[in-house]
Amino acid sequence: MNVEEGSVSGGFYNLRQPAEIMITITDTQGKTIKTLYEGQQNSGSHIISWDGTDNGGKAVLDGSYKYTVLANTGYGYANIPSSVTGKVEGITYNNDKPYLVVQGVLLDPKSLTAVQDIDNNNGSDSSQSALNYLGKTISSNSPLVLVENGAVSGDDLTFNLESAQNVTLKIYNASGEAVKSIALTLDDTSGGKNSVQWNGVSDSGYQVPDGLYYYTINTESGYAKTPVSQEVSGIKYMNGSQYLVLDNSGRLIALSAITGIN
Repeated sequence: MNVEEGSVSGGFYNLRQPAEIMITITDTQGKTIKTLYEGQQNSGSHIISWDGTDNGGKAVLDGSYKYTVLANTGYGYANIPSSVTGKVEGITYNNDKPYLVVQGVLLDPKSLTAVQDIDNNNGSDSSQSALNYLGKTISSNSPLVLVENGAVSGDDLTFNLESAQNVTLKIYNASGEAVKSIALTLDDTSGGKNSVQWNGVSDSGYQVPDGLYYYTINTESGYAKTPVSQEVSGIKYMNGSQYLVLDNSGRLIALSAITGIN
């Protein structure tokens, strides 16, 4: 995971079955600086909610950090692999070390397990798997926001809260860079479903480039969930990858981020 100016991005894991989750975060020297107790989690993809502080509550320095996910399905904690598949969208440097950017996640080139030239692959298998979702209602906790032709597609950005509280919505581009922060007060939120409108303008006051963006909700106690559940109305191809289009909401879902199918 990468920490930049206090903002954290790029951490997630997948579960094949429900489990109790504990996450350890280490610095470049391998020292454990934070332990997160996530409790019982359902199967599917999950974003790691880390506020960028150590076990003492002090903000960590900007840089890259490694995380280990431990799952307990009733037989004790065991390390589970975290993997991401997608097209390399760019290369970024941190402490003079290069990282590959894939779906907004920074990957150490040494951690690659497979490399495929998509230009030499007809993609028939993946196309078929995506087509199987058409007309079905899917759920996900990782909605992607499409900006196309200078406009934000679809509805407002939604999230859930247990009660009204001060929150900050942060929007990131595909490289994991924060482009917009929107602060909401107690008077702006309520328990249950909330929504925020974004016009596609960054904190610098300029329109963001076309592409895919994702968002997180920072609360006083951590992160709020951003669940979506709608019927798949189409498939969109971007940067060599396929994404499911959720009805008319404007939200896109990566196949790896599906948490439920109805």
